Amino acid sequence: NFAQFKPQMISIALVGVELQRMGMVSAGVDDYFYQKAHQDRKPVQYLESVKQQIDFLVGMGEGQENELVLNTIRDLDKIDSMMGDMKDAWRTGNEMKLEKVAVEPMQKEFPELYQDLLVNRNNDWLTYIERMLTTPDVEYVLVGVLHMVGSDGVLQQLRERGYQVRQF
Repeated sequence: NFAQFKPQMISIALVGVELQRMGMVSAGVDDYFYQKAHQDRKPVQYLESVKQQIDFLVGMGEGQENELVLNTIRDLDKIDSMMGDMKDAWRTGNEMKLEKVAVEPMQKEFPELYQDLLVNRNNDWLTYIERMLTTPDVEYVLVGVLHMVGSDGVLQQLRERGYQVRQF
């Protein structure tokens, strides 16, 4: 069944199947807040277009396709514990643990993917986020947890630009 897919999609599908097996297929935080905004008739904007997201997925791991698929297969049995560790760290606001569990392995094993998936996108988003901070409106910015942590994360970059960042 996988023969018709690009390696990137095979990796995504394998992870998706494993997450489904673990029962982690319910709507996430992003869907919850999207529905809430819709119900409250609040405007919703996006930091990326759908085309940008698809282009990213199609190009993910380009030049390292074999390594990407092999790494995915090798790590399938670790997803359960990794997701548990990530969820615990997220719930407690433990940025250092999130970085250690999820960001550092990507930096080490797939530096180009790390650059494309996190660093470049974070840098692009900061322009929009900073623009939001200059208006009197109150915005809620929701991004994936890996975009938040580490020296290249959105939170650290905002700190470096002089913004006060605090957990609630």
